[in-house]
Amino acid sequence: MVTDWSFLNPWRDALCSVLTPQESCLSRALARLTFTRHDGNPLSMITCMLVVNFPADEERRNNIELLQTVREAIEIFNMLAAVDKTAFVTLLPEFTDVVREIWDISDGPRLIRLVWDCTLVGQLSPSDPVASKHSVTWGELFGCPNDPWEYSEKFRDAMHRLEAMGLEDIGDWWGVLESIEYSAKDDGVPINGEQWIESGLAKIDPIV
Repeated sequence: MVTDWSFLNPWRDALCSVLTPQESCLSRALARLTFTRHDGNPLSMITCMLVVNFPADEERRNNIELLQTVREAIEIFNMLAAVDKTAFVTLLPEFTDVVREIWDISDGPRLIRLVWDCTLVGQLSPSDPVASKHSVTWGELFGCPNDPWEYSEKFRDAMHRLEAMGLEDIGDWWGVLESIEYSAKDDGVPINGEQWIESGLAKIDPIV
């Protein structure tokens, strides 16, 4: 039975509006890794980097709804890559070209591990609350400070729907899909952060 992924369209559209096509960032596109399972059989994995461009200009930064949807999409598509790698590649074709070129979806690596390279594009307005803070969360930095697990029922429903589908047949190896990585640079100063899965397939919390 073919799964209808149209329920992910709002998040897909928001994410695609801020992603950089892989052809523009080939040097950072991916790495291939091979692990050995507990039974001794090899298990291959691709680390795929998606470059997310968060706007710093005041007009687009005030579009809180879009930026929050992008934050939700990062978590949703991280889960989708674990649940169904074929669907993940199919729903983001213009951003996974390099991945598809080096492996056949049906016979290729068993896992896709996502790395989210998030960049703040432009310069923050001096009036932006973040500009005067000494310490910010990654959500505040990128204009999406609210935890979707707490405020978005639609997000929770989508994540629970994906979770109910279960992971592909990867056994204990799902644990390698445990983090989302973020980075930004302001006047040459790097700012880095990560999200880590709290437990199992439960909520992903930001590290400040």
